[in-house]
Amino acid sequence: MIGQERETLNELLLYHSHTIGAARLTPLALDALVQAFKELKPTRADLMVLFEEVREAIRDSRPKPIPLIRLLRLFEREFLPFTETVDFEEQRAIAIRMLEDKKAIYLQKRDLVTLQGLEHLEDGDSIIVHSAGSVVTNILVEASRQRDPNFMVFVLQLDPVRTPRVAAALEEAGIPNLIVPVHDLCHYQGQANKIFVGALTITPDRKVVAPVGTANVLSICHVAGVRSYLFANTLHYSLGIARTQQIDRTDFELADPTTSFSVTSHSHDLVDLPLIDTIVNEYGVVPADILGPDGRRILDPHPLTD
Repeated sequence: MIGQERETLNELLLYHSHTIGAARLTPLALDALVQAFKELKPTRADLMVLFEEVREAIRDSRPKPIPLIRLLRLFEREFLPFTETVDFEEQRAIAIRMLEDKKAIYLQKRDLVTLQGLEHLEDGDSIIVHSAGSVVTNILVEASRQRDPNFMVFVLQLDPVRTPRVAAALEEAGIPNLIVPVHDLCHYQGQANKIFVGALTITPDRKVVAPVGTANVLSICHVAGVRSYLFANTLHYSLGIARTQQIDRTDFELADPTTSFSVTSHSHDLVDLPLIDTIVNEYGVVPADILGPDGRRILDPHPLTD
């Protein structure tokens, strides 16, 4: 895979991470690999060449899609014994079956987080959501299916793609909601008692890679006494510290008739874990103070080998 192809893949992953979130990006990427293997028609060696090129490009993505990387690493380890012992068509069938299995693992963990999240939603709650991904949205929608939605959701208006999608899902579920410009949060923070957020990655040095704006919103909520909840399954836990997550940085120039200046922006926030009151994974509530050098394994009682 040449440099331009890698950059194109990185831009696609970054775009989908922004617009649909990691919880949807991971199974979508696995589906794309399955389809690629179905359409592949060269020699046996080319199957692994294709996979290795895609794997390396994904590892170089900015930021790193940790759940996808972990599942691909597991796939590679399980698949390697078959690369020299069976013919191409059987390899293809095995690879497809294994990738579909990895997708099922992720979806199961994601859905279990939704079920655990229901335990933290109570009648009368007023909840802030910010760049809500599918996990947070699913918790709210599933709660409305199980009982009358006797709770209120403040949707912070920041992301031009995610905000309308979340608002539409809440409206369809009959959940009372209000779209609030993010700069108007100060006028509503006294009406909310919880904020629900997701994450791309949780690192052992007590950082969370999250959508842009999350750090500022959580800081305001922390000062205002709004209790914060982070929902992420254990595939989102990384052994790599925050500075190794390769958050995308962009430098550009802005100009108007009177002046010009340089601007630097980043694709994601780094959130200090102490801003989070409650961490929830597929096994339940995780004590926030147990993260350490091997934090992911402490947090995950049944870790996948990687």
